[in-house]
Amino acid sequence: MRKKRLLIFLSAICTILNVFSQENIIRFATQDDKNKIPQVNKGDLLITGANRSKNNKKIILLGDDFESKLTPGLKIFIKGGEYDEIWIECNASGTKNKPIIITNYDGQVKTRHLKIAGLRHFKLTGKYDPKAKNGNISYRGHDLGYAYSQGKYGIFIDNKWLNTSKFLLEITSKKIKGTESRQMSSDFELEYIESGNGGYSNIIKANNEQYISENIKIHDCYIHDTNGEGIYMGNTSIKGEQGIFKNVEIYNNRILRTGLDALQVVQTAGESKIHNNVLDGGMKWRSSFMDNQDFGASLSFVSGGVEFYNNIIINGGNALFQVFLEKENWYNHPGNSKEISVENNLFLYSRSGLGAYIGPYKANFEGLTLSISKNDFVATGFQYNKLHEDKDEARFMIIGGYAGQGTLKYNRWVKGKSKKDFFSTNFESAYSTEQNETSMIEQVVFENYSTNGYGFNFFEFWTDKLNIGKNKGKAVSYGPDDVVSWKSKIYLCIKSNSQVEPGIHSDWEKYWRLLKFNNGKSFYPADDVRVKKENLHFNLKRGIN
Repeated sequence: MRKKRLLIFLSAICTILNVFSQENIIRFATQDDKNKIPQVNKGDLLITGANRSKNNKKIILLGDDFESKLTPGLKIFIKGGEYDEIWIECNASGTKNKPIIITNYDGQVKTRHLKIAGLRHFKLTGKYDPKAKNGNISYRGHDLGYAYSQGKYGIFIDNKWLNTSKFLLEITSKKIKGTESRQMSSDFELEYIESGNGGYSNIIKANNEQYISENIKIHDCYIHDTNGEGIYMGNTSIKGEQGIFKNVEIYNNRILRTGLDALQVVQTAGESKIHNNVLDGGMKWRSSFMDNQDFGASLSFVSGGVEFYNNIIINGGNALFQVFLEKENWYNHPGNSKEISVENNLFLYSRSGLGAYIGPYKANFEGLTLSISKNDFVATGFQYNKLHEDKDEARFMIIGGYAGQGTLKYNRWVKGKSKKDFFSTNFESAYSTEQNETSMIEQVVFENYSTNGYGFNFFEFWTDKLNIGKNKGKAVSYGPDDVVSWKSKIYLCIKSNSQVEPGIHSDWEKYWRLLKFNNGKSFYPADDVRVKKENLHFNLKRGIN
């Protein structure tokens, strides 16, 4: 009897110790912590490990209990390590001058999913910054060189191709306690985040809610090899009233080898700027879940005052980019400017041969005008007959799919074999076109977007069968010298084959050769997509700064 009581007593002690140890995992830094961890100040919030587990998954959760504790200027330090999920679900807020900082310490934070819900006035950063006391010196991202910087960012959302449907970074809304209302994350900055290797996309949205999420900066991030979009901001999949994204700036990002649109931003309002990004998307142009999902950039605006400039877009299925203007009925804040501007971008390689699609764009909608000017279009590399056997190369560089008002001027374009003209629309419109000239356009030369001699314009995701088009379900055949990207690695076809999955099929090495880079030390391309200084497009200030 005494032994049984003793065991019960010891079990209770162990349970108490476990509770205390769990509570100690997330704590406010003491003077002793400050002495041990150089960048930490007394009062910062330390997350020293996972505080939840589910099905053997390591999960970090900051939930309702922390809403009153996340105050302006607070720093949240997450200890380096591998986690399955990180959830910061708090309707808390910093301020404009004192945002809540979320960063890593003592190594790299690696997770398959990072969700932030309801938080406002915050900054998520994987940058090592000794002055600001952020990040870790061993994980400096591209600060020590863009080439082969995979896995070197302080915050790395790495799906490891465990699935192709889960979100990577997710920023969304959270229900306000005691009400039916929700608070959407707003006023935030994302920098030096690496994300990819499967999963679906990095998503910023909440479904069927009225909100204005504003003052958003996304810069110096490295997104690659996603099954869906690179960045998906807004909502196109569900009808009904949607949130608005206002005063957005997206710049200096590498978004490479995405299955669907490299960049999709919708319900976007002024004053917003998207500039100096390199976007290489549409890798699933033969195996998307539906047509019209494979653009370099898909843009939809609800007001004027939006600028899209100095970007380099590579690859696209239906087209290199599309521009829509669709009104959100509840939102009536057009801003100071009446113009939507697409200027000084370089557009390269379209599977269909089409550069851009405009529409639906209703005539004189709020008096807005669309200006497409000083861009270079090289929409060559027609391959769309591999998907649609009855398709020929697009006869126009830009097609207006709806009536609208705007100008298309001072653009240069490569006519190719079958182009009839620069612009066409079947609708009455108030577009003016002038001085759009056919021209030889200097090839862009990157510092090291290494492909072992195989042009990046031919990259696509491997697929066993067509998933769209009249021949949906038909097996895809590959021939010698075809190049595919599959699960973040690049393969060269060395023998004709069909439905031999590279790296997986038992006989794959008879048909595919895995390409290596960096003198055989890396399976991954260098992805240094800065433009060489002697190149024309550098002088035009295009691409990564």
